[in-house]
Parts: sequence; structure tokens; C-alpha cells
Amino acid sequence: MAGGLCPYRRGRRTLRRAVFGFGLTMACLVTQNAEAAVTLRWQAPPECPGRDEVLARMRALAGASLDNTEELSVEGRIERVAGRFSLTLLVRDERDVRTRVITSDSCGDLAGAAAVTLALLLGIDLGGGEIGTNGGKQGDVVPGGDALGADPSKSDSGASPGEKDATRAKPPPKIGASSGDPPRSSEQPGTRTVEVLVRLPVASVDFGPLPQPALGVGLGIGARYESVRLALAGRISQRQRVSAPEPYAASGAELERLTVELSGCYGFRSRAFEISPCIAVALERVNARGFGADLSPQSAHTAWPALGAGAIAHAYAWESLAIFAGVTGYVELSRPKVVIEGLGELAELESLAAGLAIGAEWIF
Repeated sequence: MAGGLCPYRRGRRTLRRAVFGFGLTMACLVTQNAEAAVTLRWQAPPECPGRDEVLARMRALAGASLDNTEELSVEGRIERVAGRFSLTLLVRDERDVRTRVITSDSCGDLAGAAAVTLALLLGIDLGGGEIGTNGGKQGDVVPGGDALGADPSKSDSGASPGEKDATRAKPPPKIGASSGDPPRSSEQPGTRTVEVLVRLPVASVDFGPLPQPALGVGLGIGARYESVRLALAGRISQRQRVSAPEPYAASGAELERLTVELSGCYGFRSRAFEISPCIAVALERVNARGFGADLSPQSAHTAWPALGAGAIAHAYAWESLAIFAGVTGYVELSRPKVVIEGLGELAELESLAAGLAIGAEWIF
């Protein structure tokens, strides 16, 4: 009897090993299927989710639905633009090339959004309200999920096997193509807004058009939309004196300069730093007032335009505050002369000028 039991036990152990090996093999095949269905090249900042996390979330969302999908080649890139994160997905299949752009305040949310988008492009039904940023966890809704075309009211649990197979067999929907639902956009309305900029305080040093370098103070106000800045700024330069030639050196003119400038810049940002080339148009105003024992303290002023170009750099302490430094070169479209009747010409202003400004920019 004992000899008869030994072959039976060996058979049970062999059966268990066979079942375990079969289950392990099937798990490996399902795990590898997502990478077979999607060839993903991924670029993202170090603090953002990586390629493996996106594929893991996609596997959690799609499950066995990956069996009947078409292969896609996908390029994903996350960039930081104007304080927010922007994900660009470039999807290639046998028919065409499509682009999807998703923006979010949180870099982590984009991994879930990318997984949902890729699953939808593969024609996989993600019904049942299971869409989430934590690997498909119930109740974790991807920001902008509606914009991705997911319909949580539809679930595989209520569909017949034939209906499920028909759903999987559908070709990936084209970006922007309309179905029975109202048209939806990959960008959420209102996520990109115009921000108000206030520059205060601002210190400057100017070389030209006055005869001597001059320190100055100013302020500015403007607006920013994505990477584009428009700013209106004004500054007052330190007074300086121009003396008459000998033997009248005790007399001369005191000069005051006021500059109002409108500038436009386009920023290129990497994390907490941003550099922007700029163009500008300025209005210069110089007031001259005579001084000296034999002169009456009369004043005269003149104004003229100037064109400028330069660059400005920002270092962000917070998203609402940046320290900036900018340099601008100007071509003065007029060269006024400082003349005192009876003493002659004292100075002629320069045709070229340059200014350096540093200050704080508050963002609202």
C-alpha cells in the first residue's frame, strides 16, 4: 500500500509545478504585451514619471484588452512651460501621425493621462470608472479625463462577449475626430491664462545717450502668456551736469532723463531659470536747466524715440516671484544738442546707448 502511494504523490507535485509554471508564463506574456503593443520613447525632467511608470499604468488600465490591439510607435516629451507642465505625445501607426498635447500643474498627473491616452488610441475600452493616476485605482480621476474622450458610464461588465470583441477590434480614433459625443479638446479650457507682471523695485545703470553714465530707478507692469512677455516700464536717471568751456566753467546745464519703454520678450525656460531675447521701443525725454551766476535758471526739454534689442534672464525663487537682470542696446533716432545762448554748445547726446537693469518681478 505504501509503495502504491509514492507515485501518486509525485504526480500531484508534478501537476502543481506544471500549473505554477503555466501561470508564470502567462503572466510574463501579459506583462510583455504592453511593450509589444506600444513602442514608447520618453523624455521627461528627472522629477517627472519615467517610461516604465507610464507602461505600468497602461498595463493596469488595459489588462487583457491588449490582446487584440494594433502596435503603435509613440514619442512622449514633458516640458515645463510658463510654470506648468506640458506633455506632447506623437503617435505613429500604419495610417498616419497624430499629436496629443496635455497640460497640467502637476508633473505626476501626466503619467496617468499619458497611459489613458495611449490606451484610448489603441482602441481599448476603459469603462467602469477605473481611470486613475495611480495605476487605474478606483476613484482617482485623471485631470482632463473628459477631454481625453473617456466615458465612465460605459463598462465591460454590462457588455456581451461579442460586444467586447467588437470594441477591441475598433481602429484607434483619430485625434480631433468627432463621434456621437460633443467635440472635445485635448487642452482643458481656461488652463492657459494671462498672468499679470509687476516689476518693483528696479535699479538700472545707463551708458548714453547722456554724456556720463547714470544710475536710475524705475518700475514696470506687464503681462505674460505662456512664453511671451509684454512689459511697459519707466525709469528716471540720476541728474548730471554739463559745464561750459573755460573761462565759463562755473556755468552750465543740469540734465534729467526720463525713459518710457515698451518691450516684448520670448522666454526659454529650464526649471528655475529662464532666458528671453527681447525687442523694445523707447521714448526718451531730457530736460535741461541752466545754472551759474550769470545765467537765469530756465529749463528746456526735448523728446525723441529709440529702438532697442537685448535679453533678460529670470531666476525663479517661487512661481510668483522671480529675480531678473536684463541688458538692452538702443539706437537713438535723434541727437539733441545742449546749447546755452551766449556760451554756445555744451554737449551733443550720443546716438547709441546701453542699459542694464536688475530687479524683482511679481507674477499674479
